[in-house]
Amino acid sequence: ARRAAELGRLAVWVNNAGVLATGVPWSADDETVNRVIDVNLLGVIHGCRAAIATMAAGPGPGDVVNVASLAGFGPVPGVAVYAATKAAVTSFTTSLAGDLRWAGLDRIKVHALCPGAAATDMALEVAEDPYSAVLHAAPRLLRPDQVADAVVRMIGSRSVLRSLPRGRAGMLRAAGLAPTSSLRLLPYFRSVGERRRRAILDARSRSE
Repeated sequence: ARRAAELGRLAVWVNNAGVLATGVPWSADDETVNRVIDVNLLGVIHGCRAAIATMAAGPGPGDVVNVASLAGFGPVPGVAVYAATKAAVTSFTTSLAGDLRWAGLDRIKVHALCPGAAATDMALEVAEDPYSAVLHAAPRLLRPDQVADAVVRMIGSRSVLRSLPRGRAGMLRAAGLAPTSSLRLLPYFRSVGERRRRAILDARSRSE
């Protein structure tokens, strides 16, 4: 942030770094759990602190975009720690938006983009793990450029929270409001995701 300010006015900051770990939390080692939390949550918090402090000290508007995930809206077994960090990022962003208003810093906007699983190395590298099945329950993975375009569209907008695709967000939010009922549907979504996960592996083996 300091280096950016030396080059010119810091106007846009995107917290995009993320890591993913599959499996059940009680079997994960401490290093894996801590790394997911450090990168996905603490990285966003510290990034926002650095960006906003720099923007507040200078003139003009500013935008901070935090890349969260649809996984933060409902139960996503197999990636529980990851999902928890993304839910925390969403909560932190909306609370931070309130802090900026109370502080009279309305010229600085914070946004959280919550995309579904995208066809990035992070998601594709865990496709061999059956615990990643629910990640593949959507009809198709998002393209990385779709997520990037959505980030750009948030800059300069009043939107604090936006999901991609929007249709799935409504379903997952409803699941989050009724977790007991939604857990009963998980076997179905897991079976759908498992078929698509295996299709990804089959396509990969054929290309090799």
